[in-house]
Amino acid sequence: MPYERKGKCVYKKYSNDKSSKKPVGCSDTVAKAKKYIQALYASELNESLPNTISPEEQAKIKEFMKAFMKDKQTWVDKYGLEQANLVMYKTAVKKAKEKMKKTKKTMDESKTNLLKELIKDALKNPKKADLNKDGKLSSYEKKRGKAIEKAMMKEEVGELNVYGYQTRHFDICPGATALFKRILDGEFGELNNKLVNKLAQLHDILFIIEKNTIEKGEEEGFDVEYNLKQAKKIEAVIYRLVKQLGLPMNEFGYVQGHIDKIKSYLPMNEDLDLGHQDNEPHMLKADLYRIGKYAMELYKMINQFDKMEGEVDFPHWWQAKIIKAKSMLVSAKHYLDFELKEPQIDTMIKDLDSEEDMID
Repeated sequence: MPYERKGKCVYKKYSNDKSSKKPVGCSDTVAKAKKYIQALYASELNESLPNTISPEEQAKIKEFMKAFMKDKQTWVDKYGLEQANLVMYKTAVKKAKEKMKKTKKTMDESKTNLLKELIKDALKNPKKADLNKDGKLSSYEKKRGKAIEKAMMKEEVGELNVYGYQTRHFDICPGATALFKRILDGEFGELNNKLVNKLAQLHDILFIIEKNTIEKGEEEGFDVEYNLKQAKKIEAVIYRLVKQLGLPMNEFGYVQGHIDKIKSYLPMNEDLDLGHQDNEPHMLKADLYRIGKYAMELYKMINQFDKMEGEVDFPHWWQAKIIKAKSMLVSAKHYLDFELKEPQIDTMIKDLDSEEDMID
C-alpha cells in the first residue's frame, strides 16, 4: 500500500492518487514522520517478500538493484521518492527468484537427460557389435549384436524375461529375481502382464541408479543426492504398481535396502531430512520458550498504549527489531514445515510422467 506524508502525518495513497481522509498516524515532528513512513514501508516489504533468500539469489538481487539505481529517477517519477526503493527492491527480488528458478530448471533438465542417457545405454544392446568402430551399426552388425546379446542373456545369472522385457540388472538383487520368478509361475494369481512388465523395468532403473552410485559415488563432485532423489521417485511408482496389482507389499521389502545403499554414499556431514543441526532439540525448545515468554510480556506492555489518548511513537530502530524477529521466526517455521512434510506420492508420480516414456 503506497503512503504519502503531509507535514507530520502519514496517509494512505490510493491508485487514483487520492489520499485517505484520516491519517495512518501522526508524529511530533516532520523528522519522526519520515521515520514512521519508513517503518511502514519496511513492514510491508517484510510481509510481501519470500521468507527465505538464498546467497545466490542475494547476489542476483544486488546485480538487479545496481542496474535499477542507474535509472533511479524514472522509478522516483513513477512511484514517488519514499516508495521507489521499496518497488525497486521487490522487483529485484522477483527477477532474481525467476532467474534462479530458470537456472535450476535448466540444471535439473541437464541432470535428468544425463540419467536418461545412462538408462537408455544400459537397456540397449550391451555389445554394440560395432566391428569397424565407426560409431554406426550396419544391418549385419545389428543382427550380429542381437545374436551375441541373446547368447549372453542365457548365461547371465539372475536375469529374467518378464512378459517380453529382458531384465539386465537383477544380478544385484537375488530377492527381486526370486520374487519375479514366483510372479511368472502364477503363485499370486493372474495379473496384468503389462503392469508386471513395467514393474520389472522400474526395478531395472532403480538397480542401474544403484550401480551408478556404487561406481562413482565416492568421486569428488558426484551428485549422490540427485541419484537418491531419482531412486525415491522410482520407489514411489514401484509401490503404486504393487498396490495396483494387489501384490503383498511386504514381499518388496528389499526395495528399501537398495534406497539405503544409495543413501550410504552421501557425505557423512550431509543430512537430507533436517539439514545440519547446530543445537539439540531440548536447547532449542528452551530458546523458543524464552521467545514466547518475552513476546507475551511485550504484547501486554504495548497493549496498555492502545487505551491511551494521543499518538504513541516508537523509535524506528525499535520497530525494526520486532519486524525482523517476526520475519525470522516465520522463516524458521516455514522451513521446518517443509522439511517435515510427508512425501507426496502423487507429486512424485507427476514428476515422473516425462521420464516414464523411456520405459513404455
